[in-house]
Amino acid sequence: MAIDLSVDLTVYPDDCDLYGRVNQASFVQLFERARWITLDRGPGIEAFRLHDAWPAVRKASVEYYAGAQPGDRLRFDTSLTHLGQTSFTLHQTARRDRDRTLVAEAEFVFVCIDKNGRPTAVPEAVSRYFGTRPSVRAGGTQHVVVRGVTTAVDEHGDGPALLFVHGFPLDR
Repeated sequence: MAIDLSVDLTVYPDDCDLYGRVNQASFVQLFERARWITLDRGPGIEAFRLHDAWPAVRKASVEYYAGAQPGDRLRFDTSLTHLGQTSFTLHQTARRDRDRTLVAEAEFVFVCIDKNGRPTAVPEAVSRYFGTRPSVRAGGTQHVVVRGVTTAVDEHGDGPALLFVHGFPLDR
């Protein structure tokens, strides 16, 4: 069974500033709403509660490319780009449904914490829902979207990342 990691949300007037465009604070809320809807289709919030873990945002980065107005329907796609022992990173894009224009993209780094604020393991149900940890694959190519452009990355092994950049015009 394929997991749908896309969520459609409608832009409402209260999401917009005085100029009728979605403002940055509302975009962060829309990204968050889309994440929780996506998680609710799988393990839900209970996966965190059952393991005394909460995903605290450590870092948030949002880039805006086009405007969105009241009535626009936005499609939010979510993908796991990193999974560690106590942290994970989600990449999200928002596209206008009517013309598939990339409106914004975001990257959120989460650290799971317990009720005392100490790091704790990412619940297994959450990592299973988004897929296996990319760094423990036997190898292969992963496609990563950066600023709306798809880039290919070959990953092998496990442990700290080591990046090799090839020279022009080679591709591996």
